[in-house]
Amino acid sequence: MIRKRNKILRGIPSSPGISLQRVILHEGEENLIFKYEVSDVEREEKIFNKAIERTKQEIIAIKKRLKAITDPYSAKIFDAQILFLEDKDVILKTINSIKRGKNNAAWAFNHIVHEVALSLHSDQNVFFSDRLGEVDDVVSRVIRNIGGESSGICDGIEGECNLAAHSIAPSNIALCPGKKVKGIATEMGGRTSHTSIVAKALGMPAVTGVQDLLKNIQNNDFIIIDGSRGVVVINPNESTLKTYEERARRYRDYVKGLVSLSDIQPTTIDGHTIELSANIELPLEVKSAIDFGARGIGLFRTEFLFIDGIPSEEEQFKTYRHCAEMIKPNSVIIRTVDIGGDKLFNDASLRDTNPFLGWRAVRVYIKEKSILRTQLRAMLKASAYGDIKIMFPFISAIEEIKSLNDILGKVKRELKREKIKYDEHIEVGIMVEVPSAAILAQEFAKEVDFFSIGSNDLTQYTLACDRGNPRVADLFRPLHPAHLKLIKNTVDAGHSQDIWVGLCGELGGETLAIPLLLGLDLDELSVCPTRIPEVKSIIRHLTLGECHEIASKALSMASAIDIEKYLTNILKEKLKDMDEILAEI
Repeated sequence: MIRKRNKILRGIPSSPGISLQRVILHEGEENLIFKYEVSDVEREEKIFNKAIERTKQEIIAIKKRLKAITDPYSAKIFDAQILFLEDKDVILKTINSIKRGKNNAAWAFNHIVHEVALSLHSDQNVFFSDRLGEVDDVVSRVIRNIGGESSGICDGIEGECNLAAHSIAPSNIALCPGKKVKGIATEMGGRTSHTSIVAKALGMPAVTGVQDLLKNIQNNDFIIIDGSRGVVVINPNESTLKTYEERARRYRDYVKGLVSLSDIQPTTIDGHTIELSANIELPLEVKSAIDFGARGIGLFRTEFLFIDGIPSEEEQFKTYRHCAEMIKPNSVIIRTVDIGGDKLFNDASLRDTNPFLGWRAVRVYIKEKSILRTQLRAMLKASAYGDIKIMFPFISAIEEIKSLNDILGKVKRELKREKIKYDEHIEVGIMVEVPSAAILAQEFAKEVDFFSIGSNDLTQYTLACDRGNPRVADLFRPLHPAHLKLIKNTVDAGHSQDIWVGLCGELGGETLAIPLLLGLDLDELSVCPTRIPEVKSIIRHLTLGECHEIASKALSMASAIDIEKYLTNILKEKLKDMDEILAEI
């Protein structure tokens, strides 16, 4: 293979940070297991049982390690692996295969597990397919323990490196020593995959979902992993390397100087302050949000709680209370679970052939009310311990929010009858991410306390462009004038009804967009925690007056490309003393 030079690949930013290192390819394990007849079936059964128990203890130890360095909620992702090792059906079938067929334990276990996998796959179990790598990880551990082999993928790695792979199991990431492995890039996975969760917990930069990663990379290539932007650069040229060395230095400086940065206000030169909050997916990110200077949590995605099934009310309550108490005295906006779309769940009834346009979010739990009622009870109970706001996603019709408010009212009355305390004045808002909600924002504003614009989905639905499809990536332009006009209409409608309007999509953290979004009179921006210092820096170099002029000019244009060029030129002039910002334009 000819070594690629300055090859840039894009994926999903799954754990923030930048790592510049040589790469080691992790090609996974073939698990080529030969079948043979054993003479002593009792001995083989004992070997199997010991391997199961040893693997279980390994996973428990990994879970304890994560719990010690992060929080109890992130470590819980390994509960599913432990439950898998306790699956009586799989264990019993394996033992029967050993006893009746006189099969060796490794082959019997592997065969039984793949029989189960095949049956689930035939039922189009999308969740199982997404987690298949983690099941394979458990199987590999058991098989290695049957043979008395080592379980670590980092064994034998010398010196510092980045890891690249088709997929890497979360337990393997958890066992990687931080002094050796500095970053990971994979072809599979996403922001809420278990591998991403562990990488975040360990502070390891990660980019997942990188198409054709292994086709473009060789062992010992020098690569850059930018986990904040979802970029992998293979064998960078001198210019790119210099740029990323500077970005890495700035990121390290941010991490070291977080306390001082947290006190800086996002205030324009002429004295206008905007609320700057953080988007998070895990409780462990609350601390990061605080350290980077967030004034609250503008979007707490709760999907991670539902990855391995529907959590109990108590489990959700503890998580929400934990976050609310950590962010005090600021608020946390908790979004009810956004089932569907690109979020996969282990429940066949919650899957759809076209999930982005089908049975998703509120469309699911208006009918499956138990999911919503349990989550609302947990949120309300947690609101007694901090400033919590409730936000409903994917609203497209006025009847939906009225129905949701009715359900919320019933839950409140239940808690009151049970004499359980909650914030009786809790604010309720909606995500504006469907064009119908943006167009009818005047009517929706009469039913809620706030709007939060989800620019990712709003762009996708406005432009009829799948935001996850690389074939139409060039069409996905959040600065498209149609999208901007929907944002402007939403803001104006909200203000006319005296409610505040925020934006929690990726657009809020984009350098080019900041002056424009201020000029559209948004009250709040909620962005990735690591973007907060740079967003503050840009805001503090602008005046609100010039931002209004910029927004007015942009809204008069008919092309996203023209708007992007205009904003680029504006920022190069306005921020010419900010080299670190210009490096990203």
